[in-house]
Amino acid sequence: MFIGFVLFTGVLAGSYPAFFLSSFRPVKVLKGTFKKADSVITPRKALVVLQFSFAIVLIICTIIVKQQLDYARNREIGYNKDNLVYHMMTGDIKKITR
Repeated sequence: MFIGFVLFTGVLAGSYPAFFLSSFRPVKVLKGTFKKADSVITPRKALVVLQFSFAIVLIICTIIVKQQLDYARNREIGYNKDNLVYHMMTGDIKKITR
């Protein structure tokens, strides 16, 4: 099922560029007489801006999470860790009933 999904995704992702490039006339493109429609916002520009914005948001979130983890590691916990006494217990703990 996974291999089928990968193949389907690959065919779907590869079909758009193939159909887009096959719509051009090679002679006009190579001669330089091909003119594409100029629009103010193209999907390519929008996707580049979206990807750049998403990357900035992820970088900011990573910095915030790192600061939170550093704070959690270095904060005052209210007691001195060096002065703790450990005692190993053996046997069953008896249940206290009231």
